[in-house]
Amino acid sequence: MYSPVFGLKLLVLSQNRAIFKRV
Repeated sequence: MYSPVFGLKLLVLSQNRAIFKRV
């Protein structure tokens, strides 16, 4: 069962990782 909220959390986590790598 796929939850859109779960997908949104994954998207935010991936963006945070990209920012972390940049810094």
